[in-house]
Amino acid sequence: MYSPTHNAPLAALLVKSEGAMFERDITIWNSKRFVAAPAYVKTDKTIRAFRSWFSQFYSEHSISFRDANQNTLDW
Repeated sequence: MYSPTHNAPLAALLVKSEGAMFERDITIWNSKRFVAAPAYVKTDKTIRAFRSWFSQFYSEHSISFRDANQNTLDW
């Protein structure tokens, strides 16, 4: 079907496109912010359930990300 001469350019194209998608993901990750009460759609039921379940591990005394982001592990 494909010869090795066809596979190398195809592999290079796939690696390049994967790199481009990863760069877009980094842009999104760098601009994320916490929203305490986000707007959900019907298909977000599992996200809402996960956030609800995960909230049991936090209290008003939990350290915030901003406070913890001091390059120290002294929590």
